Amino acid sequence: MVKVKRQRVRLRRRVGLSRRPSARLGSIVKFLVAVVIVGVIGAGFVKLKIMFGESGHFAVTGIHVKLYDEKGFLRDLSFADIAGEDIVGSNIFFMDLKKLKKGIEDTHAELKDVVVRRLLPNKLIVNAVLRKPVAQIRSDRYYFVDEEGVLLPDVKNFADPDFPIISGVVTNL
Repeated sequence: MVKVKRQRVRLRRRVGLSRRPSARLGSIVKFLVAVVIVGVIGAGFVKLKIMFGESGHFAVTGIHVKLYDEKGFLRDLSFADIAGEDIVGSNIFFMDLKKLKKGIEDTHAELKDVVVRRLLPNKLIVNAVLRKPVAQIRSDRYYFVDEEGVLLPDVKNFADPDFPIISGVVTNL
């Protein structure tokens, strides 16, 4: 005869069931804390944008232009507008400095190596090098040219004896 051993059946309590509601509550609390932190950071950025963007403290009051030649500092100028744009009164943080530099180079051919910088809280500084004429082109009048072949805006009716004359240029100047 075979003896069958009787096994005892033990009931185990599930430990996870009693902790599950508190774990869900902890996850919800963590999520809400994260949402509040992100909201506070977002509100701070909006406040900073309003403070810097709409404050009259950062409105441009002037443009100071420092001109240099090969020897060093030449003179200091001040402009209210450059390239047809009214710069004074605009917010200094929303100024497109690359566009401003391009406008200066396009409208003032006598300047090269133009650098535009912000001087907080309310000034723009433009550093530029004046082009030096090395010759003059004879057409109906005399036009100065620098070493890169750029025509300078100084136009004279008579030849300057200090510069060589280039003749034979047939284009309209």
